[in-house]
Amino acid sequence: LAYGPVYFILQSFIVKLCGLTIFSFRITNMVSGFLCLLLLYHICKRLNFSQWATMLVVALVALDPQFNQFLHSGRMDFVSLFFCLSGWLMFSSIEGGISGKYVLYALGAGVLLSFALLTTPRILFAFSFYFFYFAYELLADKFKNFGAVFLKYVLLLVALSFCFGVWIYVEFGALHNYISETYTNSPIMQEHV
Repeated sequence: LAYGPVYFILQSFIVKLCGLTIFSFRITNMVSGFLCLLLLYHICKRLNFSQWATMLVVALVALDPQFNQFLHSGRMDFVSLFFCLSGWLMFSSIEGGISGKYVLYALGAGVLLSFALLTTPRILFAFSFYFFYFAYELLADKFKNFGAVFLKYVLLLVALSFCFGVWIYVEFGALHNYISETYTNSPIMQEHV
């Protein structure tokens, strides 16, 4: 499972449950897409959108032709997006001082982000949002809770790095093997570079 291990593990459960059909091939992405709409609703609420604005945003995404086309594809993009949005929703709900819930939510968000990345690396572009959110949190709080905010991001990166490191060790045996097989000896990468 060198590429998309989380997606293929989820897909294997569906195939065992439903058999190998076009339905079982597409259901994982479709269910994830619908769950992304639910997460989008909760994210809009977290960002203090009005009920009308929240429903408008969700409706615009739900009626988007590209969104609907991807709903019935067998791709892994919505699965990855689901993990990414779930991680951000968990991460953005961390408030107050450092506590057990604080640490658990930061680590949980890191695990969800690693699942997103281990579903498809195409989600990597969305990780930049965390850098903007970091700056927003610091500026909005006028650097009063710098230590707590910084720790939250460190915990997120620790969990993400740990999960990704475990996958590299299990799949490739060592970091240098991962780099060699993914970047150095990859005919796909050599054609694009």
